[in-house]
Formats: sequence, structure tokens, C-alpha cells
Amino acid sequence: MKPGSPFEVGRNVSDAVDAKVASHFERSGHHDAVAQGIVSGALPLKFAYAGSAAYTHDELANHEGYQSVTGASSRVRDALRKVGLDNVPALAEIGPGNGVSSLALLARLHDAKQPPVAFLGLDFSQTLLAIAKRRFERERPDIRFSEQLWDVEEGPTTKIDEWRPDGAPLTLLFLGNTIGNLERPGAALRHIQRSMRVGDTLVIGATLRTRDAGAEAMLLPYRNQAFRNAALEPLVASGISPDDVDFRLSYEKDEVIGHAVLLRPLFLLDQELPVGHSVRCFVSRRHLPSEIDDLVSCAGLRPLVPNDDESADHLVVIVVKDADDEPTAPVSISGPVRS
Repeated sequence: MKPGSPFEVGRNVSDAVDAKVASHFERSGHHDAVAQGIVSGALPLKFAYAGSAAYTHDELANHEGYQSVTGASSRVRDALRKVGLDNVPALAEIGPGNGVSSLALLARLHDAKQPPVAFLGLDFSQTLLAIAKRRFERERPDIRFSEQLWDVEEGPTTKIDEWRPDGAPLTLLFLGNTIGNLERPGAALRHIQRSMRVGDTLVIGATLRTRDAGAEAMLLPYRNQAFRNAALEPLVASGISPDDVDFRLSYEKDEVIGHAVLLRPLFLLDQELPVGHSVRCFVSRRHLPSEIDDLVSCAGLRPLVPNDDESADHLVVIVVKDADDEPTAPVSISGPVRS
């Protein structure tokens, strides 16, 4: 690698890797942020969805194991019908991914009296939004698909209001257990609350803890090559060969965790990371319904229907913004991921 590059794997790396590094990140700052995450040992999961990682995630999202832990469109459809929100002309989704799940839900809304004709996708990844847009244009040309960048972990956005059709109350989607993949889920919900208007509703999907399920049962859906490729892609985009890491999965404190452990020394940001240096490159938390309720309450949102089914694998909760009150102080949830 060229002298002075922040990435140098081993001692002899060709200049071609430099071009690869530059082309695999979407925006200014992503390159260094991934490097900092590798050095610190904790890489934010959002980078597993952006740039070249969007394509490995696209492959993973079509995998049966992935779909088994992110919920089902039929459950969302039933929840919307239960509260009378299955007739909406417009939907906005935070983190639509490659659009597959979004289109599955829209297909289930085809019999609504007023099915959606406009859809806004908000995502950290411009590449994933482009993939979703192409899929919408191919499969649902009758729906106007719009896209906007938003890092929900960084702060509120005005882009929902700028898109809002006719100034009417909106239904927003936050599905696929995205809430379980965030470093600070409570902060993200407060950012969403501040981006909503009074009367807007938010549909949250969460993967729940499975009672009496052992660690291996929780990890089984992740034990496949598609998942390994997706989890490691930010490191690969940085010029690290997947053969130079040992990818390890564990289930600890209600979280599925993936670590990339170095098998060779890595020279990064003027530091030598030794063999055995571990980088957490994936995390997915399992919640109890009561924990989701606590997060929702502290974000200043009110559930429309109480959550009392702790036997299900997935939870869909619909919440509403009643007033412009400031959210309350965050509460802590057991385990390393906090609100």
C-alpha cells in the first residue's frame, strides 16, 4: 500500500488495494470512521450497510436465515389493521434496506381501500437506497418512491416534513429489528420522535428473546456464508483479507455478537494491531416487550395497543406522538447496548 495510507495489511500490499479502499466507502469520513472502529474494537453496524457492504447486505437480506429473525410483513399488516391504519396513501420507512420487505408489506396492503401510492425511504446508505429504488421501479411503478439520507443515530431530520404529502399525518415504519442493531436505541427513538409531527404514528418491529432457547439455537440463522460476508465487508473494503481474520459468533447478554479476530498483524492509523485483536463488527439485541415499552415511553411516544405477548418471536408495536413534549431521560437496559 502507498506510504502514508491509513490502511496497511502486513508488509507487502499492492497499490491496487488503495483504489479498492477509496471506492468502497460512500461519503467523506466513512473511511476514517471504519478505521477508528477497527482500532477501538467496536465497529458501528451501520457501516455493514453502506458502500460495497450494501451489496453483501442485499444478498443476505434474501437469505432464509436473515428473514427468520427480522419479522414478517403479515405481522405488520395485521398490526396496522388492528388499529385502523391499513388505509394510508403514503408511508415512510426508516431503514428500508434493499426494499424487499417494504414491497412484501405493500403487496399485503393491496386490498386496502386506500393503498399507498407514495413511499419515502430514509437510510444511512445511499447505495442501499439506490438498490431499493430500482427494485420499486421494476416491481411497483405505480408507487412514487423517494429517498433521503438520514443517520438516525446522529440526530433528528427535517426530511420527513419536507416530503410529507399534503401536510397530513404520516405512518412511519421502523422494522426488521433495526432497533436491536443500534448502539443507542433510545437516542435513535428520541431522534425519530423529534422528527415526527403530533398525530404521526410509528410502527416498530423487534425480535424478542426466545424463552428457554439455547445459544446455539439463537446463532443458527447466522451460521452461513452470506452473513459472514456481510458482517466482514467493512473490513474487506478497508483492504483486509477475509482469510486474515477468524470470524466468531456468540450469544451474550441477550445479544448476537460477531467478532473479527486478527490472524495477522494489522498496521492501521499508525498503530500496530496484534494477532488476536478483536473487532466487534455485528450486534443484534433481543428485547422483551416491556423493554421496548420503556424505550418508547422515554422517547415521548405512546403505544396505541398494549404489548402483552411475550411468547412471540417478533413484536410489532404501533406508537403515536401525542404532543411536542420533550422526551424524558433515558433508561438503561441490561447489557452493553443502552438507550
